[in-house]
Amino acid sequence: MQINEEREWEEIYKDNDTFWDHGEASPGLVDYLADNPDAPLGQALVPGCGLGHAARALARAGWTVTG
Repeated sequence: MQINEEREWEEIYKDNDTFWDHGEASPGLVDYLADNPDAPLGQALVPGCGLGHAARALARAGWTVTG
């Protein structure tokens, strides 16, 4: 897949051709949320959130999320 070529993102997701998706939020984010349950909550923007794993992890931790 070339970086600069035009893509049909809806079709890529429909075809489940998301080779970059590991099926879970980033381990660093998961670890941070688990290790810092008393961290102040806030708002998070997750641009290009794909299937939303990071957005869901943040929302479960109490954050207000836009993704």
